[in-house]
Amino acid sequence: MCQLAADKVKDFLKSLWLNQLPKHSQTILVANSEPFDNLATIADKIHGTFEFQNILNISQERSQTTASEINIFSLVALEIQELKTSQSRSANCKFSCAEFHRSKSRSNICGIIVNLARKPPYHQVL
Repeated sequence: MCQLAADKVKDFLKSLWLNQLPKHSQTILVANSEPFDNLATIADKIHGTFEFQNILNISQERSQTTASEINIFSLVALEIQELKTSQSRSANCKFSCAEFHRSKSRSNICGIIVNLARKPPYHQVL
């Protein structure tokens, strides 16, 4: 029985091995009737040839992506700086309004700011 299944086992193992390879290697090796050891050597050569071309493509695309990422990061940094500036202005106003309340002398402007601070903030959709 083992003698009858010997060829099937080799074909099955070859099929499993080929399915693990990249598609371009599978296409070339599936039609080849070389012994398994020779197929492995051919697969290594194919992979070595195609790997170099893939690395070149990746590095070219990466340089373009990096430029757009730098642009996005600079926009985010600018937005953060604007938020910090507006937050410090808001903190200064709250401090000055608190001083007015302690001295019992209210200012119309300070009252408006206090009323606005009690309302829920409006969020701008980007």
